[in-house]
Amino acid sequence: MVEYRPLAGNLTNKIKYEYLDLCVEQKKLIPSIYDNNEINNLTNKIKFKDYYIKNKSLLPIIHQNKEITGLYASKDISKTLYFWQIYSIIGPEPIRKLISVFYTSIFESKTDLWFKEEFEDLGPLKHHIDRQSEFWLDIMGGGPLYKANMKKLHLKHKLVENIMTENGAKVWINYMINAINTIRDELSVDRRIIPCLVDFLNFFMIKYAHEFDFNFYEIKNLSIKSSL
Repeated sequence: MVEYRPLAGNLTNKIKYEYLDLCVEQKKLIPSIYDNNEINNLTNKIKFKDYYIKNKSLLPIIHQNKEITGLYASKDISKTLYFWQIYSIIGPEPIRKLISVFYTSIFESKTDLWFKEEFEDLGPLKHHIDRQSEFWLDIMGGGPLYKANMKKLHLKHKLVENIMTENGAKVWINYMINAINTIRDELSVDRRIIPCLVDFLNFFMIKYAHEFDFNFYEIKNLSIKSSL
């Protein structure tokens, strides 16, 4: 198997710590956190968990855990994979292919014309594939590929407010689920990758739902075929 050398991108750390902060806030604690000696010496881990969440003191412990914050995925597949570690397993090509399949299906759509036209107005197919691939890979450990910052990204999304809605999110997710299912074999070299991608998608959709004030219901199961 090819070994890839991940490199932090322009957005990696910002998104990484924003995600981890959200995990603590929502009490989505990762089992590997408990590998920390300070935690193992406590007799009641439930009390520890509640205390540290309440006092917001869990974050420094998480941030110091290289198994969580590092760019290399654990070789132990029982360990959690984080989306900034995906590049270290599969490199750039499966991600580029996923994005290509996703946008090609939108541009070739004969049904969701309103949705398709929003993307066409912003630029040609290749533009969308290149920029989105850069964005994802920048966060996933592929190096500093994405040149814009989150403020510019927000402004870009403001240009397509018609799809930054509950209905738009559902259509977007349906196309992405279809794209993931299309290249499922390539994403299944490690059983953790697809669930990790789901986590990645949920994180950003919840973020955008908050920014643009729409409801979004987390993806629970990718084994269910898209409605498209």
